[in-house]
Amino acid sequence: MNNATAVDAARFTASGLRLRAGIALACLLSSAMLSHPVSAADAEDLLTYIPASANAVVVIEAESLMNSEMAIRGGWKEKKEFAYGQRPLAVPAEANAIVVAAHLDPTDMLSVRWQLALTKLTEEFPVRAVARAEGGYVDEIAGMQVAWTPSNAYVFEVAPRTQGMVFPADRQAASRWIRTLDRRSGSQLSEYLASAAQLAGPQTQLVIAIDLTDVVQPHRVAEALEQSDTLNGKQDSVEQFAGILRGLKGLTLTASVKGRALGLLRVDFDQDVSALGTLGKPLLLEVLSDFGASLPDLENWTFNVDGQSIEMRGTFSESGLRRVGSLLELPSTKYSDLAEAEPSEPGTPDYARASQAYFRSVTTLIDDLRGTLKSHRDNHTLWFERYARKIDALPILNVDEELLEWGATVSSSFRGIGLAARTAGVRQGVRKSQTYGDYSYSSSGYYSYRPQSSRKTQVQREEQGRATLMRAGSWKEIEDSTAAIRRAMTKKYGVEF
Repeated sequence: MNNATAVDAARFTASGLRLRAGIALACLLSSAMLSHPVSAADAEDLLTYIPASANAVVVIEAESLMNSEMAIRGGWKEKKEFAYGQRPLAVPAEANAIVVAAHLDPTDMLSVRWQLALTKLTEEFPVRAVARAEGGYVDEIAGMQVAWTPSNAYVFEVAPRTQGMVFPADRQAASRWIRTLDRRSGSQLSEYLASAAQLAGPQTQLVIAIDLTDVVQPHRVAEALEQSDTLNGKQDSVEQFAGILRGLKGLTLTASVKGRALGLLRVDFDQDVSALGTLGKPLLLEVLSDFGASLPDLENWTFNVDGQSIEMRGTFSESGLRRVGSLLELPSTKYSDLAEAEPSEPGTPDYARASQAYFRSVTTLIDDLRGTLKSHRDNHTLWFERYARKIDALPILNVDEELLEWGATVSSSFRGIGLAARTAGVRQGVRKSQTYGDYSYSSSGYYSYRPQSSRKTQVQREEQGRATLMRAGSWKEIEDSTAAIRRAMTKKYGVEF
């Protein structure tokens, strides 16, 4: 072979190698894209279905969350009834991305006016299969097949592999939303929620945002600051802080889940908040307490003032993650877990396994709140109400009827405890309004409040005392009934509950 031929052969060989390498790389990239769908794009698409009236949104990058070290270690992805109850976040094993939206009432302990959810799934799951697995039935609303579920939700197919849910199961609300699906034209979210939603991604798998723009009433914030334990004896700060708080824009909570869950809580305002200084953290914790939404994890988080925002950073316990996840979550995720489950006869091994899973799931939630009660604080109303909903959403297929009755009783007790605290708050407001004080308006725009402080403090303590007695009585009933049902089920099925 002459030199020219050798050179040509070498060039041909190198070209072939480059071509094969390029083909191999393309195949690898294609394979990666097919095996790992871009859930960020999925979430962005789901957000376009959300009505403009939403003031709260949750975005979950489910694929990266369920493949995290913490999720794998905890068995969150296992398709078992027990795994469903143990997951800190209600995420179907087949979900790529989840968006939950709602209109919350910030003046009523974040009560839910309406709530809907969208889930991008990795596989098709027909409406009839949902109804079957849930123990519900198929209905038709606005020309679309929907599944009504006993967890008080409507489930329907928004698009291929995309499911929508309306909760509670308000048929008219579901109809109105369904009729808007074909007329959507991009995201309708508020600027604050849209900006917060963009934080979600493979490294930040959970984003919870609440738009609080124009929520704060001047006279209410003045009253709250006048009675604040944090600002007790710091009257000079009250007027300045009132001006800052009136500019509240919103709250965003994120979690980055790897080997553990790292959290960031940010509260945003329309002006510089450096004046809050070291009082910012205790004041924020006090506000959460007043909302019945205390999170023990936050007490150990770091605090920082950053321009027009205050930030707290730290680690979520599994219990803490479960609580924030319950704020707005899917009313049901169990149908995909139970897609292959078949109804069984009472007393069979399948009944025993499903009943065990149900019992352990409920007791996990009880244990979460038991730790709260040891702190002797009446500031967890929100979590009692949200945990009642979690119990209602547990899998019930092949679960012992007696056990289901017990679970319903626990759920009702949780709601009763929450209602007692809310009612106490209403009675406080009524009685305080009869204990006359007045408001005055200064040239600086500050509304000062002059209450009869000692009398109003007495009213507050009396009403909180009533709620505490109600909680103590209900909790004793829960403890007693749990011990009784454990004995009964262990005897009935011959396995430990």
